[in-house]
Amino acid sequence: MSDVDFNEKLKRILSSITDLSTLPGIADNLTQLIENPKTSAVTVGDSIRMDPALTSKVLKLVNSAFYGFPRKINTLSQAVVILGFNNIKNIILTASIFNIFSDGKACLSFNVEKFWEHSMGCGVVSKVMTKRLGITKYEEAFIGGLLHDIGRLLLFQYLRDEFEEIIKRVGEKDILISEAEREVLGIDHSFIGKKLGEHWNLPPVLEEVIEFHHDPKSALDNSRMASVVHLADIITRALGLGSGGDEKIPVIDETAMELLDIDLSFIEKLLPEVDEEMDKARELLSLID
Repeated sequence: MSDVDFNEKLKRILSSITDLSTLPGIADNLTQLIENPKTSAVTVGDSIRMDPALTSKVLKLVNSAFYGFPRKINTLSQAVVILGFNNIKNIILTASIFNIFSDGKACLSFNVEKFWEHSMGCGVVSKVMTKRLGITKYEEAFIGGLLHDIGRLLLFQYLRDEFEEIIKRVGEKDILISEAEREVLGIDHSFIGKKLGEHWNLPPVLEEVIEFHHDPKSALDNSRMASVVHLADIITRALGLGSGGDEKIPVIDETAMELLDIDLSFIEKLLPEVDEEMDKARELLSLID
């Protein structure tokens, strides 16, 4: 690919990101509220309540089997108290991003439902893994896993010709979709996802996880979380949960295992819990969609 071709495609990608909807103002507002130690659960609930559709969705999500509370949560204030500020923020972030990408045209070569199942699987494995490792920010790990391939969804929805060529090369050459992306575009979905994260003003940890989930050692401040998502992506592919865009299983980056101080036996012990959590997550996926 010539420099002229690369620059032209890069401009088109960045233009698509700029044209893409920003996250609802409520997401930014919540971030500011949560950073204020004086903010109460009532204040957060009142902020969410400004959007009736979002209010309904949040209550459906917190009452799903995925969260598994023994009694029904009827109010936003209850939800905030029980789940905590950051979990509520993550739920709203997830619901908002699903809404942004909810109206893409169908494509025979790419199954969006399978894409989201893979993404949800990666989120579930990330969450289970961080809990086993004693990393307290397991909901953050879940969101990082859920959004790790979000750049690919932008390609599918907004650069359809290039995306069709990428999928074609995956089939013809039997290569990873990320390799095909670099062949066609000169960059891959990780770079595009990072730019999306900047556009949406995502937390730095999510931006780094999205950018470096294939190369966790290169993450600046969040290499352990990037390692979790890197391994979760591969485990999800190995388990056949949804589709990452090709039928191959990438090689594990040994640095990720070293950063987390784990071995293959640790991964094997995760699998029964992953299976159980994935059943709950499928209900969550149906509620978000």
